[in-house]
Amino acid sequence: MQAFLYKFFYYFFLFIFAQLVLIFSYITIMNNIPQTVSSSINTIVLGDSHTQCAVDPAYLENSLNYSESGSTYYFSLIKIKHLIANNNQIKRVLLSLHHGSFDIENESKYLYNEVYIVERLSRYAPFISFSDLKFHYNKSYFFKSFLKAPLEIFRFSIECFKNRSISLASFNFGNYSYSEENKLDIDIANRKSKAFPKKNTYSEIELALLQDIKNFCNKSQVELILVNTPVYEIEKYTDITLLDKMVHKELKNYKILDFSRVQLPKDCFYDISHLNTKGAITFTKLLKDSISL
Repeated sequence: MQAFLYKFFYYFFLFIFAQLVLIFSYITIMNNIPQTVSSSINTIVLGDSHTQCAVDPAYLENSLNYSESGSTYYFSLIKIKHLIANNNQIKRVLLSLHHGSFDIENESKYLYNEVYIVERLSRYAPFISFSDLKFHYNKSYFFKSFLKAPLEIFRFSIECFKNRSISLASFNFGNYSYSEENKLDIDIANRKSKAFPKKNTYSEIELALLQDIKNFCNKSQVELILVNTPVYEIEKYTDITLLDKMVHKELKNYKILDFSRVQLPKDCFYDISHLNTKGAITFTKLLKDSISL
């Protein structure tokens, strides 16, 4: 029995040591890839699928869109800190804000969901500081993410071998995502068949993370603008009461560009809450004019 325990702990600690070596190597190698963007880029677009589908950088000069579907303010904060630290020419951040940004259900789905977070913690490992881990270190999925890190190392190694190079884009750091489709009528039919209860509570964690973003931008002398993208007939299909209250209370000191009630033609929408390619071009031009004022 004693010999068995000895072997068990020997291989267990050997496994942990190997994991640590792999993770350390992974982070070291990835931190040595080019972390800068073009020197002409002074505006970064961040957030979730709302800005990912709505802001086409081809129509907003000197900008990059690093939005990512399902991204909470937690991951936006990580990106902002990393991008600004390595690119001092960035002077403006456009950050997604919408009716679901502070939704308690979205917090559970995107910030603490085990399946979702394991993949992202592994992928964002090179950019996450120890202070950023305070949301996760005591959760069961944190260890699972630690175990999954070697798979990410292998994936990136294969990608490096195939492409002979690697960049921020290789991390799926975010991008503008376009779609020619229009599924608006399908989405309308689905929402008509469901009841949407009014929500009176908001995520204090997401609000605190947004404040962290604001503080970091202020310290870095970077302008932060919250952008609420167009929603099809928002008063009819979306519960906006909670966000409206927050805008007049918790968010009153933020600069907000609210386009949610701007009525674009139906063929500009992918679904009720997201724009398609035509809508993105139309909206980005509106956004550009508003920023230039």
